[in-house]
Amino acid sequence: MKIENFKLKIFLKEKLFIIIFISFLLSLIFLTYKDYGIPWDEKVFFSTGKFFVVKLLNFLQIPTNLSTVGFEPTPHHLKGHGVFMDMLSVGAGMLFPLFNFEVLHLIRALFAAPIFILVYWIVSQLISKVYGLIAVVLLLTFPRFYPEIYYNAVDIPTALLFTICLSYFIYYLKTEKTVFKSIIFGLILGVTINQRLLLFYLPIVNFIFLFFQKKTRREFLFHQSLTLISLLLSMHLTHPYLLSRPITGLFDIIKNAKQYPWNAAVLFEGQFYQAGVKPLPWYYLPKTILITSPIITLILFLFGSLKTITILGRSIQDGIKQQTQKNLIFFYVLALFITPFILVLILKPTLYDSWRQFLFLTIPNVILAAEGLHLLLADKKLMISNYKNIPDYLLDKKNWGLRLFGKGIVGMVVLSSMFYTAVQMIRLHPYEYLYYNSLTGGLKGTYGKYETDYWGLGYKEAVVWFNKNVNKLDESYKIFVEGDPLSSSYYFKPNMSLTTDPLTADYIFTFTRWNFHTRHQGKTIYTVEKEGVPLIFVKQL
Repeated sequence: MKIENFKLKIFLKEKLFIIIFISFLLSLIFLTYKDYGIPWDEKVFFSTGKFFVVKLLNFLQIPTNLSTVGFEPTPHHLKGHGVFMDMLSVGAGMLFPLFNFEVLHLIRALFAAPIFILVYWIVSQLISKVYGLIAVVLLLTFPRFYPEIYYNAVDIPTALLFTICLSYFIYYLKTEKTVFKSIIFGLILGVTINQRLLLFYLPIVNFIFLFFQKKTRREFLFHQSLTLISLLLSMHLTHPYLLSRPITGLFDIIKNAKQYPWNAAVLFEGQFYQAGVKPLPWYYLPKTILITSPIITLILFLFGSLKTITILGRSIQDGIKQQTQKNLIFFYVLALFITPFILVLILKPTLYDSWRQFLFLTIPNVILAAEGLHLLLADKKLMISNYKNIPDYLLDKKNWGLRLFGKGIVGMVVLSSMFYTAVQMIRLHPYEYLYYNSLTGGLKGTYGKYETDYWGLGYKEAVVWFNKNVNKLDESYKIFVEGDPLSSSYYFKPNMSLTTDPLTADYIFTFTRWNFHTRHQGKTIYTVEKEGVPLIFVKQL
């Protein structure tokens, strides 16, 4: 018993940081998961997952109460993504006796929790547990990432699978290669690529970096072949379109990914660009990331990247093989971050909705930001080992107080900046993803220049207000809504009904996307807004 208690104390001591953080995260999830509205297309992805769960259960001759009557996945949705994560969400939902979209948001958030655990593990492996904790706090206070864990059906699962791949690469690199490990790696990569086809670059980057750590060429090629075979098998098994068209399907999904049929307008720098028709500026992706990321994270990321590039420059002279595994992994993380920008420039895929399709880049972002902070707060020995041109007066033992003071200032700036971002997120809740940093003057400074509520989350607040302040249960109301009808109708009272004809409507719920709010007549009786920026208009006809 004493030995077991001792082991438990050791375990708790070693895992204390992540236990405290996950406890806080879970508390946050359970307190707020009901706050978020239903975004555009969420029902489509859930229904697609349910469609294939029913097919699987029917194939296995397992009875089910799930119904997919009247639903058929569209060709571009079938080609666009695999269904593994959608089916997983549906399967988890079957465990709840009373299932609704609020429960679905809870499930999505719980599925996203391992991202934080894995980021903590990665940074703890590369730097220390303290910096692992800092990394997950940076991730939690990343306004474009955190709120999406509740309702984003594609991009957050992509980030989860991306993080699993990154974690597994580190494990695979550090341990003895076996047939089993190589096959598992391929299976994970296959599911990940299906979720977001752009991630086909992962096995290519893996191949390059593992090549520099090979023992023999024969062994290396053997394990890479195993990974490739299991990758292709995994892709076909978790992608219905590929399963029905094993060879031609690969070409079809590649073409679909490059020319995704989404031809609506994208607001960027005050101009509308028709996605897929009038090309967005080449810098659309980097600029949207730049103006929607917390400034402190950007600065720390810059320091971490510069350090990694500096060491990489030396390693090219000394030989990459001579580098430590830690440095090699940081090179790898930086490569994972940079490669998508290169691919976007070359392939020119359809881009829209800011950079949400690239939310997985948040993971290498915060990892390198943690390394940037480590550089600024590093002890003397670490700094000497990496940088030989440090001024002598900073290395003098007599100036330890000056160095300590500098580290204290850096620490205070980082903590206060994270706290400031957290406060901004609280003010924007439940629309944290509307965050813009000071480079554009915040949300207020971007109105009319960049996208705001492209998900249509504000419709929930509009309907809730209507039910509380206008709706009389002895009357009936015809409502015309813009965007995804479910974003509004899900919250309707029984005496409210949708109409597709605005001329016969009693009220119109419209949003500012594409300036739709300007094309409807009527008296505005309520506006959903944040920081003075209108999102949704309720108009009485």
